Amino acid sequence: RGAPWFLLAAKLAAAAGMPVLLHGWNSASNEIADVRKALAGLDIPTVESADAAQRALTAHGIAYAPLEALDRSALDLLRLRDVLGLRSPINTALRAMNPAGAATSLQGVFHPAYRGLQQDVGLALEQPRLLVLKGGGGEFERHPGKAAELLGVADGNAFETTAPALVTGHVRLAEGVQTTPAALWAGDAEDPFAEAAVLATAGAALFGAGVGRDPEAATEVARDLWRRRSTRRAA
Repeated sequence: RGAPWFLLAAKLAAAAGMPVLLHGWNSASNEIADVRKALAGLDIPTVESADAAQRALTAHGIAYAPLEALDRSALDLLRLRDVLGLRSPINTALRAMNPAGAATSLQGVFHPAYRGLQQDVGLALEQPRLLVLKGGGGEFERHPGKAAELLGVADGNAFETTAPALVTGHVRLAEGVQTTPAALWAGDAEDPFAEAAVLATAGAALFGAGVGRDPEAATEVARDLWRRRSTRRAA
């Protein structure tokens, strides 16, 4: 619904040395929220095969695999929403996909009650590490002005914790967009709220991957990675 700040969080996770494969199908009614349009400006390659994904992860540490490249039949089922006017169980099932067999799976859901469902599925699938949060539009993106309930799996055990808000004041992620993810990353523009969204999301992602004793510690790691990222702005 808002700009895809979570892409910058993914880049921070990649900068931490964790190969990141983003995957899915994003139908944005708001052009600001179009994930695929944002990829090129962030140097995140789109891949159409497993070999291309491996090359991209080796070269860039991050890649995006569209659902139609992973499983066209799954996309056909997903797009039944255009016919039925309703989501179907495929929306929930596809969140549990892990096409790279990654040790950590990060999942965003729109309805809070689904967090426990995705956690149970992670346990059933024996996913080594998993973190689920309620995200804007169902993406893995934290609102920095709210405390976030995080449900996860680590080494076969379910856990639940809370990540505190990073900023005060309530702003919808889809409102007040002052810049683009590419401009924010490059240092060509400033947006404190968007930056807080990136740090909150990256902190959750790193914590889900086992970095830090708690979400606050993982967020500090994300903050350091953000400060050390390569920008066009002179130091």
